[in-house]
Amino acid sequence: MVQARQKISTELKAKTQTSPGLLMLSKLLMLTNTELEQQIEQELQENPALEKPNETETALPTEDDFQMKIFFSDPETRFERPLETDDEENDTLSAFASGMSLRDHLLSQLIPALPEDQHELASYMVDSLDEHGYLNVELEEIALRFKQPLETVQEVLRDLQNCDPPGIGARHLQECLLLQIQSMLADVDANGDLERIQDAERILTLEWDDFTRDRKERVMRRLRLTEARFQAATEFIRHHLTPYPAAGFQTMGMNGDQSGVSVEPDVLIKSSLSGLEIEIRGMDTSAINLNPYYWQQYRRISQGTARLTQADKEHICHYVERAQLFLNAIRKRRETLLRVVQLIVETQQNFFVTGDIRFVQPITRAEVAERIGLHRSTVGRAVRNKFIQMPNGQVVSFDLFFKAAHRVAMLINQILQEHEADGRKLTDVELTKHLAAMGIEVSRRAVAKYRGQYRILSSRWR
Repeated sequence: MVQARQKISTELKAKTQTSPGLLMLSKLLMLTNTELEQQIEQELQENPALEKPNETETALPTEDDFQMKIFFSDPETRFERPLETDDEENDTLSAFASGMSLRDHLLSQLIPALPEDQHELASYMVDSLDEHGYLNVELEEIALRFKQPLETVQEVLRDLQNCDPPGIGARHLQECLLLQIQSMLADVDANGDLERIQDAERILTLEWDDFTRDRKERVMRRLRLTEARFQAATEFIRHHLTPYPAAGFQTMGMNGDQSGVSVEPDVLIKSSLSGLEIEIRGMDTSAINLNPYYWQQYRRISQGTARLTQADKEHICHYVERAQLFLNAIRKRRETLLRVVQLIVETQQNFFVTGDIRFVQPITRAEVAERIGLHRSTVGRAVRNKFIQMPNGQVVSFDLFFKAAHRVAMLINQILQEHEADGRKLTDVELTKHLAAMGIEVSRRAVAKYRGQYRILSSRWR
């Protein structure tokens, strides 16, 4: 009986073991376009059986690769991304006007100030900023990822937070505002501004909770401020500090506003006279080849004609088979992502045509998986941390289609844009009513939760 159970256990274990090919595909599916390129470069360095094609050969996919057209009712509809201008003249906007992304702007300041062994860590930290310029990853996680002491990560963060624009790299609103004040204090002259800036710093540092809850009398009493000084400090905070330090760079953020860190889309959706076209960005298997010598020797080994030592045979077989697994996983990753995007475009056609969030039709990963014949976890990996560029140039996260909270947050942003142009700020109760008019029933508490989750400020701070 014991032997029978052991046999059954061994058989079940063998059946449930995942093949190396599936493990590789699962790993590559979770990578963004940028991360995939980094992985390919790493594999090229580690695997002598892989190489880049000759420069005369085509290394990158053409725009016609992996495209699919969907016809819609008005074939003459065209979309063009509007050209935005800004007359403000400061270092941040000048950097953008010159075509420099926020990432490049930050790294151009940060990298020269750091030793070479910290460059990769700094780049990762910059890439971890959200669309408003906040750092959304724990320092302990970064330390573990790069096997660096926490103190080193904290030092790199301090260097990042000293970069222009002020407030960049903050982990929450209070830190963001204080970083901007500290930058101003370093340059301010001992004039009338100094007192109100120092008062503002004390308020934000010592009385943050009471100040954000509008407990004016309590803050004034504890800090021994006159009403005039408190009012001057409050006006300074409201009119001279920004909760969005990355807003000077016109990059499509969560809701399509020009407010955020440059996000590289993994998929492009383009409009044409005949319909919508899908382009999967990034390298494919045409970007790397099997080394001809390794492939030739591998075939001879298979045929039994290779005149090599046993060690050389094992070396060649190991690396050629590893290369084949890698190339096959890249091809399947591309095909899988294309299948997922095809269904999304088919089900969200009105949204892609109009760009209006109200046309988004909620769908689950399980529904997508069932309709295209994939496992739910495969779909989850395919869309994880990835972005789509719309025909109008707006870049949105795949989360928009699968997470109700993300969709509601984008609708809140859209409502704010449409109804706060006259300067009147909407309360959470009013936002709840506007959402209800769109057919979305959520509580005021849920609205506040979604605002906080997606860094949409309350009416007091907008």
